[in-house]
Amino acid sequence: MIRSPHSPKLSPADRAHLKVLQQEARCERLERQVEREMSWEASIREVMEGESIPKPHVMRNSADQWECMELARLNRNRPASRICFSLPAACYDARRCNRYIDRDGT
Repeated sequence: MIRSPHSPKLSPADRAHLKVLQQEARCERLERQVEREMSWEASIREVMEGESIPKPHVMRNSADQWECMELARLNRNRPASRICFSLPAACYDARRCNRYIDRDGT
C-alpha cells in the first residue's frame, strides 16, 4: 500500500495570511455588490427624476379643432423634449389663406 505524502501543517503565520486573503476576497465581493446596487438605484433615480414635460389639460385648452389637429400633426414625430404647445404664426397665416379648407371642413 502506497501512502500519499503527508502535507505539512501550515504555520500560524500562513493560516493568518490565508484568513486575511479570504476576508479581502469577501470584502471585494461585497463592494462589487454594493456598487451594482448603487448603480441600479442611480439608474432608477435618473428615470424618476427625468425631464418633466407638462401636457395641457383638455378642459383648459381653448384651441379649436383645427389647432388641435395641427398640433398633433406637428408633434407626431417629435421627441418629448421638443413638443410644442402653440402653433407658429405661419400656420395661422396659411389658415387665413384658406389652405386648411379640406382639413376642418369649413
